[in-house]
Amino acid sequence: MYGINRKLSDIIKNNHVEFNEVILFVGPRFFKKDSNSKNLIIQKKNQIDFKKFINKNFYILNKSYHWFLFQTNKTKIWAYSKNNHYASNIDITSSFKHNLNNIFLELKQNDKKLSIVTYPYPYHFLYKDFNNKHIYYLEDFCKNKCNFFIDIYPEFYSKIKEENIWKFIEKIYLTYSVHFNKYGNQIIAETVIKNLR
Repeated sequence: MYGINRKLSDIIKNNHVEFNEVILFVGPRFFKKDSNSKNLIIQKKNQIDFKKFINKNFYILNKSYHWFLFQTNKTKIWAYSKNNHYASNIDITSSFKHNLNNIFLELKQNDKKLSIVTYPYPYHFLYKDFNNKHIYYLEDFCKNKCNFFIDIYPEFYSKIKEENIWKFIEKIYLTYSVHFNKYGNQIIAETVIKNLR
């Protein structure tokens, strides 16, 4: 969130782009704390050689690994895991609150509007007891500060109907990923357009 705050300040200060409103798409990853690891690790030569091999063949190894997991146990893939560290352990930090409020204040001071859209990961369709406090926090934040707030979760749930949950996930997300494919993005775009005013 800090990066968005800083980039937005730069755009406004230097007048890079003319705009009237910022629509902020906030997913579970926004609430992940940054890791500031300052420890240096001394690697042995064989570790470096193995790392070079992995880096050189990463695409094919990664695809093969995910394909194997998808055939044997889909929930072992990070995007579908119950232990997904973005979606399973959401913590609304004071830093997140501070940066979000700064974004709102800067836009307000420059006579620009803020809107927020929140969206699900595959995790949220697979595990019903997911942590949704971030949705309530964003909705509450938006009450007197946003042009509009959209919780995309119900929009997706309304399209599942009797469909197999895995087939639905494959229909709206890129394979092995938390990122939306063309159809998933289309649903989000249509929902946002309906709320534009």
